[in-house]
Amino acid sequence: MSIAAALHAAFACPNTRYIDLDGSLDLAEDIVSGGFILENGLMRPADGPGLGLTRIS
Repeated sequence: MSIAAALHAAFACPNTRYIDLDGSLDLAEDIVSGGFILENGLMRPADGPGLGLTRIS
């Protein structure tokens, strides 16, 4: 969840050029899915309302 929020904050700031947000890739398990899309090593916000997160049951 925090990575999705940080990604949105980074995109909201025009001065952001680079940011390290790969911490969630090392997690063994997560409580949500979505929030961002990883393509060719670059993150972009997921389509969807809010942060684009879905709770994993």
